[in-house]
Amino acid sequence: ALLEAYRPGSTFKTVTATAGLCESVITESTTFYCNGVSRFDYGNGHHPTCTGHHGNTAVVNSLKMSCNVFFYEVGQMLGIDKIDQYAAYFGLGVDTGLELPTATGWVASPAEMEKRGGTWDQGQVWQASIGQSETKVTPLQLAVQAMTLANKGTRYEAHLVKSINNYDLTQTLNETQPVVASDLSGHDDVFDIVQHGMREAANRRPTLSHFAEGVAIKTGTPQVTNSTTNSTTIGFYPALEEPEIAVSIVLEEGEYSADMLELIINA
Repeated sequence: ALLEAYRPGSTFKTVTATAGLCESVITESTTFYCNGVSRFDYGNGHHPTCTGHHGNTAVVNSLKMSCNVFFYEVGQMLGIDKIDQYAAYFGLGVDTGLELPTATGWVASPAEMEKRGGTWDQGQVWQASIGQSETKVTPLQLAVQAMTLANKGTRYEAHLVKSINNYDLTQTLNETQPVVASDLSGHDDVFDIVQHGMREAANRRPTLSHFAEGVAIKTGTPQVTNSTTNSTTIGFYPALEEPEIAVSIVLEEGEYSADMLELIINA
């Protein structure tokens, strides 16, 4: 959870969506047409693809259905510098502040690609927009990302609680002084839209749709090799009230990690 770095996959689309809305390159009603293949060309006749055919799709539905084509378009308009800037707001590729040693991970950029002996091209921007390319982050950072989404843009430093000696949990935690690590607050309208998409994603799953208080998630299926994938999920609960927990799951070479979230909520 602290020292291993993984590609986030489509959980990263919440970052791209937030950046696109905050930077006004899209609005809630902006649509792009998805027929399963992007209009962009890698330069060799191959095009980045989508896992479905979503027609004209806007941001809420694109988060719900995890439409790659929509987020390729948003990433193209943002550019890699803006994508990286917002990833850092969410705690990806930066120090979490935790008291134990942790990996920092990294987010795709020309400099990171050069460091790893690769060649940067425009296709990497499209892949970075959906949590692929050279982006690798820790499960803790993914949980911090979920916390920031739940808090509508306020990211606190991660902190370990050794013990709680007061049975009034709310009072005890409110007496602490959490350190604000970054702040995108003031964009409640943006986070309302992104959270709506995340609730819609959760409502697609029978294991999560029955919670009356609502659940918000974003899933991912990041590639590990040409033939293997992980399953990732970020989320928070409750989604229709004041959120209490933020969660990330990385299931190595597995599937349907989001369905484990029901067990965590029940616990």
